[in-house]
Amino acid sequence: MSLILDLDPSTERKLKAAASRTGTSSQEFAIGALKDRLSLRRSSSSSKPVSIPALLQEINRGLTEGEWRRYKKLIAKRRKKTLTRAELTELCETSDWLEEVGARRIKLITELARLRGTDFDTEFRKLGIAPKNV
Repeated sequence: MSLILDLDPSTERKLKAAASRTGTSSQEFAIGALKDRLSLRRSSSSSKPVSIPALLQEINRGLTEGEWRRYKKLIAKRRKKTLTRAELTELCETSDWLEEVGARRIKLITELARLRGTDFDTEFRKLGIAPKNV
């Protein structure tokens, strides 16, 4: 199936920046993002139970090591006040994405605790999740 999207300039910049961070083309990134989004909707709206391995896989999603290096580099440049406008946009978009992932992770850990018959704090500790030093 072929699909043509008319993106506003801001969304197009975000798409290109996100694709660049992952080392993929904008088209590949958009297809992956759509698949991920559709997969998440299906699992959250279906009456079928979500498997623990699937939850753990989603909980562990995040930036690659290369993306973390880039993010830290952008933060260092911001501290030195040497960020370009494009880099500032990239930094803000990455920060926003990390916040979204963090919020989603909280929901997923809550679901994991429900499936295992424990509480959020127990699962959080068992997973060894801690903030990254940036």
